Amino acid sequence: MLILIHQPLPLTPRDQEWATKTLQILEELDYQTEHIKNRIKQREDDFPKYLNKAIGKLVNGAQLIMRYFSIKVKALREIDRVKKKEKAHRTRWYSDHAGRVGTWSKRSNRCEKDS
Repeated sequence: MLILIHQPLPLTPRDQEWATKTLQILEELDYQTEHIKNRIKQREDDFPKYLNKAIGKLVNGAQLIMRYFSIKVKALREIDRVKKKEKAHRTRWYSDHAGRVGTWSKRSNRCEKDS
């Protein structure tokens, strides 16, 4: 019996993945926009202004959505960073007499029940 074991590939940090993908998406949007405009120009001698305006509005809307989500991702990362930092300041304790489990926050000096 032959068993093959593969070593897993190292994971890349999520921050780098998001930054790279976001940049590629914006560049891809610009590329697709130019491609669509060029295809329309090839099929018609006269490039109608209303089509140009419609494509421009579509692109502007897509860019706004992409920027909104990139800002949202940054805000969520900041919230996650703060939560991780706060969690690092907590130590777990176990109560033997009642079997309760909770966390004690050093900053607020209070106990919180874990669910």
